[in-house]
Amino acid sequence: MRLLLLISLFLAVYPNELKSQLSRGPKADFSAHLGTKTFASVKEDITCAKSWLQKELSSQERSQHLLKLACAFIQDQEIDEGFHAFLEALASTSREKEPEMSSQEKEMFEEAFLYYLSHEKDPSQTASLLLEKYEPVLQEHPEYIHLGFLLATVQANQGNYEKFFQKFYQYYPSLWDTFLAYKTCGILWLRLSRQQTSAEGRLAFEKRAVEQLQKALEKPTKDPNVYKIVMVHAKEQGKSSQVHAYLRNIVEYGVPMGRLDVLFYVQEAVSLKDYALAEAILDQARLLYKSSQLVTAAQEYLDQQKREG
Repeated sequence: MRLLLLISLFLAVYPNELKSQLSRGPKADFSAHLGTKTFASVKEDITCAKSWLQKELSSQERSQHLLKLACAFIQDQEIDEGFHAFLEALASTSREKEPEMSSQEKEMFEEAFLYYLSHEKDPSQTASLLLEKYEPVLQEHPEYIHLGFLLATVQANQGNYEKFFQKFYQYYPSLWDTFLAYKTCGILWLRLSRQQTSAEGRLAFEKRAVEQLQKALEKPTKDPNVYKIVMVHAKEQGKSSQVHAYLRNIVEYGVPMGRLDVLFYVQEAVSLKDYALAEAILDQARLLYKSSQLVTAAQEYLDQQKREG
């Protein structure tokens, strides 16, 4: 129950991760997606793609037809069906080894990714600024696929779902084993889990979401929201060693934490009887918030727990 609440909060306030468009759903304007097509022709595209998927196909052929189906669903304003077909297309596509970034691309990507994780801008505004600044770079350097993958993701924040699908799909075979790939897929599965009417369906989609987000956290990251989702899930599953590992990573990687989250992390460390880790969390919080009543309250709580032993 606590995980479902946290998922709702996650999707309601998540920065730069499909937030604005995912929450709006079918109220968005889809006229741009149709182009010169009629709704009747879109329905035909859906029927055609579904017909192909009934045939005996290779994994790659199936993946390509699922992508076509996903785009047709978006044109038909069936967002969730589009996301679902897109995720299945990714699951069926090929996998390759991730290429190394050049020093120039790495510098450019890290700069853009840091801005991408910023909590200070509206997601749509962040997407606009990223695309404005880095799309010319990508046009000049199409080999910068990590940067291209990031720019593909932010397309969704502007409602450019088809472009998001096509560009993300283009880069995914080489970058499937990255934080950004796992996190994006996890968020989409979370979106779908919220739309399920049955408890069984919701739990099945939620499981796939958490699996993807857990894989995302196997990569070094400073994204606090993903940590909170998987920590709550691990706790509900009684996996205290995982909770412990996530807390240590928050300290080790310097993951920023909101004022309201400080006590939550301290309480989790105390429940594991790791008072040194709780102190390290508070030390990190004080670097972010020089004077905060919430941080002080968390320290008082820790001191009391130590006294009570």
